[in-house]
Amino acid sequence: MILAAILLAAAIDSTHGEMQRYKVATPEYHHPERSVRVYLPASYRRPESALRRYPLVLLLHGWPGSDKDWVKKGDADKTADSLMARGRMPGPGGMDMGALMKQAQQMQADMAKAQEKLKDEVVDASAGGGMVKVKVSGDLVVQEIVIDPDATNPHIALRTAEPNL
Repeated sequence: MILAAILLAAAIDSTHGEMQRYKVATPEYHHPERSVRVYLPASYRRPESALRRYPLVLLLHGWPGSDKDWVKKGDADKTADSLMARGRMPGPGGMDMGALMKQAQQMQADMAKAQEKLKDEVVDASAGGGMVKVKVSGDLVVQEIVIDPDATNPHIALRTAEPNL
């Protein structure tokens, strides 16, 4: 019974990948090195996987942030394990690049249609309690800017900057 429990625990544990941290030279960024994290699926270290190709997914963090954010805050390793277990992310062996390219082309076509549709849209925005108004088209062309003369009047600006007593 104890042996069965140990084997079951080992089998469950072997389904989890691991996150490795590496330092990479980055002289083109005027920085001696940067840290990167690499997720290795559970099968990566098995001898039968020595010649297997694995898919690559790059996750970039924002600023402020660091390479650890996807692991510590985003649980990237646990998410990858879960997605592979459910067949939602390709595991060892890679993915169908033809299908991926077809999907990317469809996304590009859909994006082009959306951008074309947006060209005819006009967005009105205002700031400063309506003292500055802007009209921008969907293709990011500023069509009109209206600034209320009171917005540049130093006497009014001075008055509005005083606290209410």
